[in-house]
Formats: sequence, C-alpha cells, structure tokens
Amino acid sequence: FVYFRSECACRAMSMSAGSMHRTGSGSRMSVRVSMQRSARLHQGTGQLIEQTTAPPIWPVVLLSGLHYSSMAMAMMIWINVCRMANPVAFVPSEDGEIRVDSETQTLYSRLLVMNAVCEFMTSQLVGGLSDQYGRKLLAISAQLGQVVDYFTAGLALAPIWFEYVQTPTFLVTPSLFFCRGLAGLLGNVRIAMGAYIADISTPAECSARLAFSGAAMTIG
Repeated sequence: FVYFRSECACRAMSMSAGSMHRTGSGSRMSVRVSMQRSARLHQGTGQLIEQTTAPPIWPVVLLSGLHYSSMAMAMMIWINVCRMANPVAFVPSEDGEIRVDSETQTLYSRLLVMNAVCEFMTSQLVGGLSDQYGRKLLAISAQLGQVVDYFTAGLALAPIWFEYVQTPTFLVTPSLFFCRGLAGLLGNVRIAMGAYIADISTPAECSARLAFSGAAMTIG
C-alpha cells in the first residue's frame, strides 16, 4: 500500500510537470499546487517507510507451542471420551474390558482420520483465504475450532461441577465426529502461521524463524 502511494505520487508529479508546458499562465498556479501536494505525499510515504518496523515473532512462536501442547494434553482425555461412547464401557467382566479397549481404539482411530481428512480438504484453500482476509483471522478460526472440539468432548464425560450438563450416550459418537471434523476444517493453523512469518521476515530471516515455529510445535 505504501509503495502504491509512492508510485502514484511520482506519477502525479511527472504528469503535473508535463501539463505545465501544455497549459497557459492561468493554470500554472494549480499545477504548482498539485506538484507541492504530490511532493508532500511522496515525502510522507518515505518517512512512513523509514519508521515502519516489522512486528515481533514471539506471539507466533508462543501460539504454535500452545496450540500443539493443548493437542498433546487432550490425547488422554479423548481416550476417556471414546470409552464413554461405548454402552458397555463399565461392564466389570474381563471379556467386556478387552472388547471395550478394542472398540475404543477403533473409534479413536476413526476420529483421527476424520480430523485429518477435513484438514486435507481445506489445506488448498487456507493460503488464498489468508491472502484475502488476513493471517490473523485464519489463526483465530483455528483456535475457535479447537475450543469447540474440546468443549464438545468435555460434555461427553461424566459431569463434575454441573450435574445435568452432559451429552446423551446415543449422541456422543455423532458429536465427536462433528467436532473432530470442524476442528479439521478450521485447524490449518500451520499454514497461516507460516504465511505470517514469511510476511514479516526478510529472506535471510525467514528460514530461521520458520525453524523456531517448528521447534515450538515439536516441543508443545
């Protein structure tokens, strides 16, 4: 935007200078005023370019680490949620426990596949959407999808503070697939973060900053 304004100012100055030779003395004053305004605009944009600094990178690194650390901490919660989806989850027989473990693993694997497929479906659109609507909007939408995902999973567990706030047993499995799919559709936070880092970094700094973001994801 700053470059566009500077370019327009330069063009206005050249057009005003050319029109000075073609017009009479009556229009020289307006041409001179136009040239002065263009010069001030060009000088102002030049000062804006000199004073503008890139935003810091630490919020991106912190967001990446927190996003993936929450995913790691929620893994065991999801195992318990998948157990709640099974109607014989608390049968004390040994055969029942083996069958519950098998069905729990199967359901958890299907939920992971659901999340991955939905994330793959939107991976080709996130780049264009972030260019059109901004990087922050895509990053915030990923966090909102994660909040809905974890909140829906929490409703499937036995209530601790609120006795009557719990998902019915027959709706647990459909709600889990829905929230996992929604989190996958909105969860391409890595693409938005990478594009944001590329925007605020020079070519020499970009690779190192992307490595910092990847390290934060791994540590998280």
